[in-house]
Amino acid sequence: MITLRYCAKKQIQDVNQKHQGFVYTEEDQAFRLKTDTSYYLAVTSETQKAGSWVKRPLQLIQCDEAEQSLMKWTVVSE
Repeated sequence: MITLRYCAKKQIQDVNQKHQGFVYTEEDQAFRLKTDTSYYLAVTSETQKAGSWVKRPLQLIQCDEAEQSLMKWTVVSE
């Protein structure tokens, strides 16, 4: 299990908590919000120009609101 931390401007549940965390599960290849597992880390469907590359903004979204392919992550470790 991998835990990913981020510092948010707006907290989801606990406004006194400085860091929220994510938990990655290999079964569905998804990052879920640690404090509320109904929220997933997903990319948006639109791409934005980033120099010679493209980028996609990240968002927290409930599982039934997102396309499954936008919530899947591949974790590579050496």
